Amino acid sequence: MDFSRALVACGVAGVALALCGCSQNSGGGEGEANAHLPPPATVSSVEPQQLLGMWYENASITPEGKVHPAAVLSIDRNSDKSLALSYRWHQGSVDGPVREVHTVAMPTDPPADVKFHLKSASSPLPDNLWVLATAADSSIVVLGSPDHETLFILSRQPTIFANPFGELVHYLQTQGYPMDKLRLAVQTPTAQ
Repeated sequence: MDFSRALVACGVAGVALALCGCSQNSGGGEGEANAHLPPPATVSSVEPQQLLGMWYENASITPEGKVHPAAVLSIDRNSDKSLALSYRWHQGSVDGPVREVHTVAMPTDPPADVKFHLKSASSPLPDNLWVLATAADSSIVVLGSPDHETLFILSRQPTIFANPFGELVHYLQTQGYPMDKLRLAVQTPTAQ
C-alpha cells in the first residue's frame, strides 16, 4: 500500500468523520466474532532497517480498549536477526508514571520478515504482530495481530497527516479490524 499519494484533501475533521463512520464488523464476543475472519494481508516484505528506531503511537486497538498516553515503540535489531521491542507509555495521562514492557520479536516467515512471534509478550503487546502497511518513505508503519484484536498505527512523528491516516482507516477496515474500537493516541513531542 502506497501512502505517498493523497486520495482526497481532507482535514482533521474529515478523519474524525471517517472514524465515526466505520461500522463494527462483528457482534458478540470479540474472540468468537473474529474467528470467521480471514487473516489480514501483510506487506510483501520489509527490510529490517525500515522498522528500526523509535515510533510514536498515533492510534491503536487493544483488547482492553485502553489508550496508552505518550506511547512509543522502540525497535532494535539483535545479532540473531530477531528484533528487540520496547513499548513505553504513561499510566493514565501524559503526566502519569512511566510503564514499559520489553520483548523479543522472532520472524516466522523468512525471508519476507513481516510476521513476528513475540517471546514473553506482556500486555499491551500481543503474542504475534504482523506488518500490515508501510509508507513508501518508511515514515509510517502499521502493526497488527492476526486475530484482529490488536493494532498499532505508528509514525516517526508524534502526529500523522490526515490523508494517509484516513486512507489507513479505510484499508484496515477492509482487512477486518474493528475500526469503531480505534482510539487516537494522546501524544507529546517529547515522548521518548
